[in-house]
Amino acid sequence: MLTLTEISNFNRMDFPTKVAYLRFKYHANMLDVNNVLNQLGIISDDSANRNNKQHFATLIEDVFPRLGINADCLLHADEEP
Repeated sequence: MLTLTEISNFNRMDFPTKVAYLRFKYHANMLDVNNVLNQLGIISDDSANRNNKQHFATLIEDVFPRLGINADCLLHADEEP
């Protein structure tokens, strides 16, 4: 669900950014859904892990660059500058 601030900002976005933002919300929510299904025992640990990796990879590789988020800092956070 979008908050009022998100809606006002959403209305000012150009169309490709709106699509990227909605894709971000979808993939982030799917991470939560997979974790809940795993905790309820509906899907196995391996299946939840595989699905989460897929959704997180989509966020990092596709959605973040379209939103202007630098994903390199997330991928190399353990390395020293």
